[in-house]
Amino acid sequence: MQKFWMIPVPPRERNVTLTSLPTWDETDPVAPRIPTDTFVNTLPIWAFILFGMGAFVLTVIAFTYLWT
Repeated sequence: MQKFWMIPVPPRERNVTLTSLPTWDETDPVAPRIPTDTFVNTLPIWAFILFGMGAFVLTVIAFTYLWT
């Protein structure tokens, strides 16, 4: 019966050059499309801050109401 041993092989060093990096072709029809208008990009940062603070205040009010 043949036995197989796990021989540790250290990984080879990979030299990253300009030709080894993948290139992004915008004219490629099969390339995945990156959506330009998403929900995160449409709302400004102040809206997230206000919604977060509002959710925190509502949570504090709800727990205060339940505590009493």
